[in-house]
Amino acid sequence: MKNLALGKIDSYKGSVHIFTDASKTIDNKTSAAFCIPEFNIEHSVRLSDNITIFAAELCAIKLALQCVISN
Repeated sequence: MKNLALGKIDSYKGSVHIFTDASKTIDNKTSAAFCIPEFNIEHSVRLSDNITIFAAELCAIKLALQCVISN
């Protein structure tokens, strides 16, 4: 699985890579984050405990897009 992912990433050598993620702990604490390694940018936020993990993943993508648009 890792080699498959690295192969896919490698096929976009000329592009800026942006990674997003969200997580929820066992006690429902939720956060979203993104990383742009090429520009040494990392950002994470704590979200509402009632948000779904799907919504948190969308929030991470939105945060990354806002960063790209503003820069």
